[in-house]
Amino acid sequence: MQPAKIFALGLLLLRLCAGAYAQQTATTDDGRKVILKTDGTWEYTKKEATVRTNSVDFRKSNWGMSKKQVKATESGKIVRDDETALVYSGEVSGLDALIGYIFVDSKLVRTKYIFLPKHTNQNDFIQDYGTVKAALTEKYGTPKSDNTYWRNELYKSDYSEWGFAVSLGHLVYTAEWETESSKINIILSGENYKVHLSTEYASKRFENLEDAAQQKKKASEF
Repeated sequence: MQPAKIFALGLLLLRLCAGAYAQQTATTDDGRKVILKTDGTWEYTKKEATVRTNSVDFRKSNWGMSKKQVKATESGKIVRDDETALVYSGEVSGLDALIGYIFVDSKLVRTKYIFLPKHTNQNDFIQDYGTVKAALTEKYGTPKSDNTYWRNELYKSDYSEWGFAVSLGHLVYTAEWETESSKINIILSGENYKVHLSTEYASKRFENLEDAAQQKKKASEF
């Protein structure tokens, strides 16, 4: 074959390979689809760009993010920063709270709000629960489940003592939501005269990753 024809054929093959490479896609650590370009750059697929522009899993973060990526979304005071957790102090729904991020294998898999209100009237904790639950309902719709449990009905007939009943562990409030990517729950409970209010978000995609890490930790104790 003549050199000129060989050179032309080589150019054609390069163009074909470049065209094929331009159509390659990849999946990032946080589950997003991207298009790999011939110049070494990349961009989100149109579907991912549309979904991710209008959707986050928790505050300004998405499941699978690294700790560094999460830190770039927060501006509050860090009160804990170690291999598995990143915790900030802040305010949520008008209540003082700890804002927690939990990581497994350097990926964000679960988050939590631990509310820190202080009340002399313990029924006010029930009002706080209602405030946070209303905010979650406005964002995620009607709860998948919504329950009030009486473990001990000693104070059930006296509403003025319901907050006290919570502090004893007699009464528990809980509700759950579910989105395409997350499981969300809120719980008001107590023990030893202390009341606890928290909201937890868990990744559905990385649920098995966290379970495996917990089993590995238990096994290492033997």
